[in-house]
Amino acid sequence: ARAARGREEPIPELATPAEVIDEINRVRRDPAAYAAFLRSHVAPRYRLDGSYWPREAGARPHRTHDGLAACEEAIAELDALGADCLPPLKAHVGMTRAAEDHVEDLVRTKRLGHTGSDGSAPAQRLNRHGRWFERASECLSHGRRTAVAAVAQMIIDD
Repeated sequence: ARAARGREEPIPELATPAEVIDEINRVRRDPAAYAAFLRSHVAPRYRLDGSYWPREAGARPHRTHDGLAACEEAIAELDALGADCLPPLKAHVGMTRAAEDHVEDLVRTKRLGHTGSDGSAPAQRLNRHGRWFERASECLSHGRRTAVAAVAQMIIDD
């Protein structure tokens, strides 16, 4: 970790794919417990007008669309699931490679989004690294360094 300019708080290293999967599995194990975590650790960090994402060290603030309301909606959805757990996700080499290829493409072309610079969709990129017989989807997290911040951003989806 390195210190952020003008701050003493270190900038966290980028989360690994394994760390993100572990955090997703934390949600899947106990959605209600994750709702409690969001309620106690994420929701209070929104500004009074609810418009700024809670920042991690080194991250730039940005205006959200729905602010605190989106966070509260995510908490309610997780609470509604209760303690029902889903089976854990497991890392797959082909999926990881497809994701890494897409990230490299986005960085190289200075773009954001689910469409590759070659016009590819997530399923096409996955098929370059294996064959998939179940549903698959893609969720992008921009500007978050830690697994906790990335997964919270994906769940709150604002």
